Amino acid sequence: MISGDKITAIPVKNLISEVRDETFLFQEKEIPANDSGQKETTKKKKKQPSVKAKTLRKLKKENATRSTQNEVINSAPTAPLESMKIPSPKYDPIFAANPYYIAEGFDFPVGKPDADGYFLALRFGQKLHLGEDWNGVGGGNTDLGDPVYATADGYVTFAEHLCCGWGNTVRIIHKLDNHPYYEYIESVSSHLNDIVVQKETFVRRGDLIGHIGTADGKYSAHLHLEMRTFLDMNIGPGYSADQFGYISPTPFIRQNR
Repeated sequence: MISGDKITAIPVKNLISEVRDETFLFQEKEIPANDSGQKETTKKKKKQPSVKAKTLRKLKKENATRSTQNEVINSAPTAPLESMKIPSPKYDPIFAANPYYIAEGFDFPVGKPDADGYFLALRFGQKLHLGEDWNGVGGGNTDLGDPVYATADGYVTFAEHLCCGWGNTVRIIHKLDNHPYYEYIESVSSHLNDIVVQKETFVRRGDLIGHIGTADGKYSAHLHLEMRTFLDMNIGPGYSADQFGYISPTPFIRQNR
């Protein structure tokens, strides 16, 4: 609205990510004719969105992108990006000299071979979890001391106690024969009550590697299982939004029996 020579702002409210952001539209003001007899007009530009509004838009976009990426990873765990096909020449001569330990299939690490009597208490990707937590159907510590098995033939690269919530941990490298995406997979079994295999030895699918524990009393008894495509990474945090180098164990096992 124009009153005299004053310009009155008309607020327009837009709802952006549940936050109200005020922008302002302005009426045109007519300027008296200049010396040439032509009228001139000036326009006020819209007020730019606030820094807070821009930040909210950016966060909303990033969250949507992250959700889409997680859906892709969880729905197609065995169809990695090209960047995930990481060569591992370190283990080529080991398996070349021991070809009978090349993995021909995978089983579940508890209730072998099909996880009978167990359930997934925490899935891959749930709460940013990088592995799976397997519990006995009785819950609590009813599965304390239950056997944990090698998911497939492979080579034990680590069998030691770790601090900081990991407890006794076994890491096994599995070489795959003619898999369309992976040449190697690493399985990581943690929170064990004890370890019954040694580093730099071979295991068969279904061999006993330890028993379910509590990570030195930090948790109720369960098995923490990870499967990695990037071999020999640091033990890691167990939880992260960055899933590079990790895959969802259960879909992989089911697709490679």
